[in-house]
Amino acid sequence: MIKSIYAITIVIIAMTLIGCSTKKSAATKELNNPAEKLKTHQEVDIDFLQENNVQLAKPQLMIDSILFKKSATITIGLDLEDVIIRYTINGGTPHLYSHPIQIMETAVLTITAEKSGYKSSAISDIQIIKVPNKKINATVTLAQNPSENYPGNGAQSLMDLEQGTLNFKENNEWLGFQNDEIDVNISFNDPTRLKSLYCSLLIDHGAWIFQPKEIQIWNKDQMVGNKTFLTPIKQMDAALKIIPIDILEGTYSDLIVRIINRDSIPHWHPGAGTPPWLFIDEIIVTW
Repeated sequence: MIKSIYAITIVIIAMTLIGCSTKKSAATKELNNPAEKLKTHQEVDIDFLQENNVQLAKPQLMIDSILFKKSATITIGLDLEDVIIRYTINGGTPHLYSHPIQIMETAVLTITAEKSGYKSSAISDIQIIKVPNKKINATVTLAQNPSENYPGNGAQSLMDLEQGTLNFKENNEWLGFQNDEIDVNISFNDPTRLKSLYCSLLIDHGAWIFQPKEIQIWNKDQMVGNKTFLTPIKQMDAALKIIPIDILEGTYSDLIVRIINRDSIPHWHPGAGTPPWLFIDEIIVTW
């Protein structure tokens, strides 16, 4: 009897050990094989990447000249099949892009890309400016000198209609400042009737170059135009920005373009608390 009980006990222990070994083997197999885990635990939710979670890149723009006298031609593209590109001119009716666009007047072009199953691209916009055929004869001086590292081609180059590029380190057009305030004095050789002014700026947060806090236009003791800018809340892509500023329409012999820089770089940036750079390459006046 005792032997029988002993034998039964050994059998039970052996079965228990085999069961544990089987469970351990299954668990190991499940751990090492995600497919087995998925079969065993159907409640596990795996978030696979779907096309409709992917946002299209911004369309690529090729422009023969942002500053033009007669016309500018814009070619838009995105290296992806079946992409639909839409654009508007000065916020008007959307058009489907199918061939290069010819612009004859100053305009803001807004572009987006779409594709079935994808999120639409972020909006791109670009200012294209028709400059006067008549050369503006004026003397340009600076109340503050630019950095020795970024002197451009001198103050007079601010009205030579030659734009800088994003690669500011290898381009001589940019004048770089870290001043609190920059005054550009423009004296026209002949009284000139004006209604607007543009400042061409570089924005490159990665290089600590920011938009100013405000741009003011002065004629003697009267402010005849101004534009303010919000503090950016996150890093933006590097871009060339042509800022339009309406001025009180009239005939002017002298103007002061006063650019008020930001006190410091915003808190979210690695350079927070230090003075930002301001880069300008062109001032355009129109009538």
